[in-house]
Amino acid sequence: MDKLRIGIIVDHNAVPTEGGGYTYYQTLLHTINHYDFYPEIEIINIVFSKKAKESLPNLKQTILIKKDFAPAVMYTAFDVLYRVWYRTVRKAYVSLGDSIMNVMDGIRNKCIINVLKKENIDMVYYLRPVSNIIDYPAIITHWDVGHKSMYPFPEVADKANFKKRETYYISMVNKAFLILCESQAGIEELLNYYPINPEKVKMLPLFSGEVVKQEVSETEQQAILSQIGLVKGSFFLYPAQFWAHKNHYNLVKAFFALTREPGGEQLKLVLCGSDKGNLRYIKKLVESLGLTSRVLFPGFISYKALYSLYKNAVAMIMPTFLGPTNIPLIEAAKLGCPVLCTALKGHKEIMGNAALYFNPSEVESIKAAMQQVLQEQCRQELVAAGYERMRVSFFDVEKSVGFLQKLLLQIKPIRKAWGIE
Repeated sequence: MDKLRIGIIVDHNAVPTEGGGYTYYQTLLHTINHYDFYPEIEIINIVFSKKAKESLPNLKQTILIKKDFAPAVMYTAFDVLYRVWYRTVRKAYVSLGDSIMNVMDGIRNKCIINVLKKENIDMVYYLRPVSNIIDYPAIITHWDVGHKSMYPFPEVADKANFKKRETYYISMVNKAFLILCESQAGIEELLNYYPINPEKVKMLPLFSGEVVKQEVSETEQQAILSQIGLVKGSFFLYPAQFWAHKNHYNLVKAFFALTREPGGEQLKLVLCGSDKGNLRYIKKLVESLGLTSRVLFPGFISYKALYSLYKNAVAMIMPTFLGPTNIPLIEAAKLGCPVLCTALKGHKEIMGNAALYFNPSEVESIKAAMQQVLQEQCRQELVAAGYERMRVSFFDVEKSVGFLQKLLLQIKPIRKAWGIE
């Protein structure tokens, strides 16, 4: 009875093509399930389908939540209604779709809460931001407030996305028992934009993904490079989904300028990631600049391929407008790849003096960083500084889960002030 039972919400909808969000979620889920927590803490995975449970055999204790017969019938009926609305009148009757979803969420959440109470779950933990938080004591994950902190890019500022984000932060975040941010910069950013009790906002440091644990021989690395059309030390790498805020536009313009400079004649730029609506636009830009053979689009690639690119690139460059932080900085530094990135406060918190920084809206600033890292001494210094920075950094998943354990112990006496009915 005195244990703090934490229900980890397992998201069966998570897919690799989501990029960094998926990397974060999967890495944290795996580490939590292999971490030796103190006896006062008990981890229980909450799954919502038998298929999801079977696809994750390495989880610790698991509870499968099923809908009872009557709620299941009601949920299915409203689901059919929602699909009809989506295919017919969704543009004319937007509020109708919201109403249907609210009813479905209510049915779903009531079933979940009944099981959580029956299983004596003290608190649920969402490993990544979600829009539908169950009405139950919760720990939530916070990454950014991009719809407020950066320019109005379509992925955060169009009517539906902005409303969804704003609703989440105004209502759901304030209801959270604990809010976990990926950096100190993330904490400051959240508190700057929203009036939240700062005692509830804590840091769970960002970390690299599973790519850093890959084992890829030199021979295999060279084969992967050859398939893409690359040679070691002759290309820049940007691993990012094709969102507008990822700023491929200004990077391509900077790369074009670099190719006109001495030493840039044979360089290539690798843009790997899945399309989120901006890929066609960037490809047209590349074609208009005559860079079709110099800018490569390998799509969404495997961990082994990404590992090989990190290990053989001139540098990893990240000109994103969105922070506060980004996972590829940590991955590149751990794998001995020099880091060039936007001068965001969170980026500097992670990398310190182990990266070259630039203004993402200034083509000349991006180009200057790329030109500087072509010097062998600069590259060697960045690699050495990156290794050292990561050696002592708490931006590591094992250390992050250690932070989590301490936070759980701190909130245990608060949560145990009332029972589960």
